[in-house]
Amino acid sequence: MEGLEGFALRLILELYRASGLPVGEGYKPSTFYYARRGWRREDVGVYRRGLELRGGVRINRVYLDDGAGEVEADVLSESGEIWYKVKLIIPLDFECNCPWSSRRFNPCKHVYATTLRVLEDAGINIEDGILELLVYEGLNRVAYHKARTASAMV
Repeated sequence: MEGLEGFALRLILELYRASGLPVGEGYKPSTFYYARRGWRREDVGVYRRGLELRGGVRINRVYLDDGAGEVEADVLSESGEIWYKVKLIIPLDFECNCPWSSRRFNPCKHVYATTLRVLEDAGINIEDGILELLVYEGLNRVAYHKARTASAMV
């Protein structure tokens, strides 16, 4: 996919910008990655689960034009029975139709899986610690500001 590389580079720039957004006392990011021994699988952070699910991502559409863009993908559930629809949007935003995502503003494992798959398919090393931090903080800070905006409208 020719547009995927361009989208991935723009996504990195957006993640970098978003990772510097200010947050307040109510900032509660999604869990990242627990490395302690003895933790059960269900205690592993949502980022780590996204990393594990990236092989089940089907990228259906890539669009990038004049600073705006979108990736639409289907992500197979951990059970292997359900496909969830994910959108990554530039300027940075995201959507997923999974039950977890519909109740929270934080990025779900399907959003992380799609983000990581887009970057990986564009030839970017997703195991780089700085990139992991950009993906994690960028998506969580965007979610924080979405939640703040939504609560201000109520």
